[in-house]
Amino acid sequence: MVSIPRLTEREIQIAAMSGCGLSEKEIAARISISPNTVRVHVENIKRRLGAKNKTHAVAILIAANIICLKHEVGQVDVLQATSPPDSQSK
Repeated sequence: MVSIPRLTEREIQIAAMSGCGLSEKEIAARISISPNTVRVHVENIKRRLGAKNKTHAVAILIAANIICLKHEVGQVDVLQATSPPDSQSK
């Protein structure tokens, strides 16, 4: 099993919102931060996961059961957004 680096709660939240199709500007407005701060978080997520782009990062997190997304007309619902326990004990 591949070890997924631990992300912050904010990084997981932003990845989940991005996976639901929200733009950086929409995410920023929903969580009261600047769009530039969202971009910084997205770049950190991609770097930590070794992802090629934002879609790849979201796919990695879904495959690792870190985020689970539910789409409904007119709303974004994040069912689960939890970081796995530290995998330092091997």
